[in-house]
Amino acid sequence: MGEGLEKVCRIHLAVGQVEACPGRACPFWELGDGAFDEGCALERLALDLDRPDLAAYLLDLRETLERAGERERGRADRTDEQILPPGLAGA
Repeated sequence: MGEGLEKVCRIHLAVGQVEACPGRACPFWELGDGAFDEGCALERLALDLDRPDLAAYLLDLRETLERAGERERGRADRTDEQILPPGLAGA
């Protein structure tokens, strides 16, 4: 992606919305490992992302995965607070 150009999320586009691709913040984003470049796993799978029904399903799934990730981060924060000595929790 060129500098100054914002990539548009294809699944949002399919349901008539224009939203910037969240990149690494999206649960469908793959970081890459040297064998392939980082990018959208859905695009890499060559799914027909122009289908509004499929796009709506994927957006719902993405939201569910994002909420689950937020809950897990919250649990990890609480666990850190429980095991850190007093005065270091929340630092």
